[in-house]
Amino acid sequence: QVYYHPLQGKGPRVFLGNFFFCALNSSDISCSGDSRWIQSNNDSVNLWALRDYSFTLIAPAAYTVCGLTPGGAAWCWGKGSEGQLGNGEYVASSARPVSINPARVFTSLAADAASNHTCGLGTSGDAWCWGYNYFGQLGTGDTANRANPVAVGGDLTFASLAVGGNHTCGLTPAGAAWCWGLNVNGQLGDGSHTNRTTPGLVGASGGVVVPVTATPTVGPAPSVVPTTVPGTAVGARSVRVTNVTDTSFTVSWATDRATTGTIRWGPDDGTTPATVANDRRGASTVSTVHYVTVSGRTPSSRYRFDVVSDSTVDTNGGAHYVVTTGSTLAITTPSLTYGTVSLRDGGVPTGVIVQVVASGSNGTSAPLTDLIVASDQRTWAVNLGNLRTATLDAPFAFTDATVLTVLAEGGVDGSAIGTVTVADALTGSLSLTLSDEITVSLQTGWNLVALRANPASPMLVPDACRAINATVTGAAVEVNRWIDSGWEGHFCALPPHRFAIEAGEGYFVRMSAPATWTYRGTLLASPVTRSLGAGWNLVGASAVSGTPSTAAGSCAQLNAAQAGTAIEVDRWIDGGWEGHRCGLPPNDFTLEAGRGYFIRLVRPATWAPTGASPVSASAVQR
Repeated sequence: QVYYHPLQGKGPRVFLGNFFFCALNSSDISCSGDSRWIQSNNDSVNLWALRDYSFTLIAPAAYTVCGLTPGGAAWCWGKGSEGQLGNGEYVASSARPVSINPARVFTSLAADAASNHTCGLGTSGDAWCWGYNYFGQLGTGDTANRANPVAVGGDLTFASLAVGGNHTCGLTPAGAAWCWGLNVNGQLGDGSHTNRTTPGLVGASGGVVVPVTATPTVGPAPSVVPTTVPGTAVGARSVRVTNVTDTSFTVSWATDRATTGTIRWGPDDGTTPATVANDRRGASTVSTVHYVTVSGRTPSSRYRFDVVSDSTVDTNGGAHYVVTTGSTLAITTPSLTYGTVSLRDGGVPTGVIVQVVASGSNGTSAPLTDLIVASDQRTWAVNLGNLRTATLDAPFAFTDATVLTVLAEGGVDGSAIGTVTVADALTGSLSLTLSDEITVSLQTGWNLVALRANPASPMLVPDACRAINATVTGAAVEVNRWIDSGWEGHFCALPPHRFAIEAGEGYFVRMSAPATWTYRGTLLASPVTRSLGAGWNLVGASAVSGTPSTAAGSCAQLNAAQAGTAIEVDRWIDGGWEGHRCGLPPNDFTLEAGRGYFIRLVRPATWAPTGASPVSASAVQR
């Protein structure tokens, strides 16, 4: 928590952060304590003596402090790897204050010693947040970290803001409270334990607002009670743009509860998207998967759109989603592939989005999708004659040996992913079963692993320990991560270092006996792109796609912008290290989804794991 103590108005105001505290006396600020992120020449007595800055308020977060000047400008200093400085950069730290970007006028700031994000209240009651966003605590409708202040969604006006451990709340002028972010302990006050990436009204029950008073309606009661209440915030996830041609495109997404779904679209000319396109099943369709196609457009043109789930509008953090139509191509030969998708109990799903991507020696295609409804009796069908290259400017060439990666997204029914050759897909041989459970086999000793799915609920390292030990008591001993050029570990039997388990990261798990780790989540169909720093980086291949499927392929990708950036790629196998030196032929191993890898660089670079499909042809991945 962050504590504020005014000392009865007779002395400096004191603010406590995580392992440090700050005192604000008049406009002078001084801080003492842990200086790992905020450094100076005298760590033990006074970390900062910021005589050149005049602050009226300071807001300490876990390892970052932001100050507010008399004119309402915000300056931040300390740790910045998740964008906590708000200056548009992801940097390890800054020992001196930097101005947020773009400059904004705030009336107050809010932070918490257990969080890595900060929020500010604008002069019109608008809320802006920046920094760490894994649990949706920035309120932007997604979980991407932001290095610039971004507007909180929902078009709400607040009188005050409060930040807690990975969640945020705001109080409106009328006295209504809205919260968003981490909700594993029910801290959002909506009667559920589901995280929110946009504000949800406190006092809701399972996401449905319960009115304090109700006015009786005249006439008979409706025969069908709606499953959702318009105006209740609901977050969209897995937003995808597929089936892009010269004149059309499809937008699909999933929600954690059944809602209506539309998009608002328009030309990418700076205006707000306003034209409404409805779900293919009709405007009144209520589902946890949504499928909207826009047609009759112009070739090679840019369009912007927002995703609307009930009355909640996902504007992609205010930037809007953007899609560019392809060029007009010659007519190709149809080639219809198909397969089946079933519920876990073998039943017929009522709504599933199936995405197909082709991979071969010529790279990876742009994705195609199909919507399965109950009347389709588990069967999906995708015509490969519609495949285009990733740049959309040519047909994607394929053969019977080309591998198709098939992802089925069933909303609350779970997901499934599998691979099949074109030859087998033409006979409908691939059968997928929806599930939200992912199982990892762990061996005695050290295991270098990564998530293959976005967890259904936030996963802290003690949660992973408990899940593993539920199968074999005491099997999980410790979990370690590599952060800021050093190890941070959590002993499963002790409380310290309760860090989050995240997709795209690698983790060393030490086991005293073999066991399995089962967790719930949505399988990742595409790799998590990572920004890597100079030196060693421990990364996780949550999903792999395209070719080549080797360590050498990652070396080539990392060195594409500047030769010599990547030095080596290492994996842990059979109780020891195996390394591939970039530019040399030995040990060019295959990258696998669910494994962790060490990559050594001489300068920062961006990495997205390349590789063949995550399972062999015709296999099913649960």
